[in-house]
Amino acid sequence: MADVNKTGSCKALTWGPGARYHAPMPRTFLVDGSALAYRSFFARGPGPAFAYANSLLSLIEKENPDYVLVAMDTPKPTFRHEAYAEYKATRQKTPSELIAQLPTFARIADSLGFPMYALPGWEADDIIGTVARWAQEAGH
Repeated sequence: MADVNKTGSCKALTWGPGARYHAPMPRTFLVDGSALAYRSFFARGPGPAFAYANSLLSLIEKENPDYVLVAMDTPKPTFRHEAYAEYKATRQKTPSELIAQLPTFARIADSLGFPMYALPGWEADDIIGTVARWAQEAGH
């Protein structure tokens, strides 16, 4: 017999007298949306929005995630920029055409039910690291 939560999914299975086997941990995926946007912008093919959507749809199809968060960079400098003036100094400026696509990428993520999170002064990697730690502590 299975214990079932409010959504009807199995949370634990019981076999035999007193034995209890727990379902696998939730599958949580944290996506660096800024890196994906950059890669999608320069992808060959039909265009950046298609490449971005295709990547997220592929995640759903191949991985069947329980939870997904798309983390984004913001234009505000981070503590690393303040501590080290040369931080990312050799990187090219983000193309304005890519910046113009960001609302489209946000709509794609939203339409798939993926929340996007950006925090001024934090990079997507920082957000991902923090949320990964929280997810681990929550059993993901």
